[in-house]
Amino acid sequence: MKNNPNRLIQRFLRKFFAGVFRAKGAVPEKRAPQIIRIPQKYTDVAKSLVDKDWLQSATYKRHMGDVDWAKTHPDIKAFAIRFVKECEIRGIPMQVFELYRGHERQENLKAQGRSNASAGNSPHQYGCAVDIISSRHGWNYTDRQWELIGVIGREVARKMNLKMVWGGDWDGDGDIYDNRLFDAAHWELKDWRDYRAELYMQRPRYVAVPKFSPEWFANAQAYIKAERKGVDLDA
Repeated sequence: MKNNPNRLIQRFLRKFFAGVFRAKGAVPEKRAPQIIRIPQKYTDVAKSLVDKDWLQSATYKRHMGDVDWAKTHPDIKAFAIRFVKECEIRGIPMQVFELYRGHERQENLKAQGRSNASAGNSPHQYGCAVDIISSRHGWNYTDRQWELIGVIGREVARKMNLKMVWGGDWDGDGDIYDNRLFDAAHWELKDWRDYRAELYMQRPRYVAVPKFSPEWFANAQAYIKAERKGVDLDA
């Protein structure tokens, strides 16, 4: 079969102009994602968190595969995946523990003193929060170790241009030691209350944005409707 001369010309022109643009710097060459740098004062802390044997374990590999993202806001999903990956690059095994949280569970956690939010007032119930813990040790990190995890998470959020609130620094002053509401595993979208308001108004703000998840909106709406009727979706 003979080659189509028009296609040959098109290929030549594409290669030619691509070379011209690269030469002028108009089309930057693809580079590998830049790994987040950890401040030098956390070097020893970072070493204490490294657990490469656990990273190779079947348990660790299963954790991320078991995550149900269906009721999760797409920004939380993207943040959690990248955050866990950034930790993995450094040999630190972390995992997603909890995303969506039902009405009854939120009430139980409140009653147990494990959450300060009552049902309907937690970002978890709208898919706008995630708890990320150690894959091997759960919540059993020292304050200093959690502080380093917070540094990584906040830098991930900054690079992704996401406005996140970290539970290890509720007051936003950067000091986790003066915080009586310390919850270092918790991350939430700063504007989650805006999403909740829009869910009650039954219209998504970002419906035209490609990354918007209709599935998330539908699930969150189902929760709102059930809440109004006093029905527990998890029952």
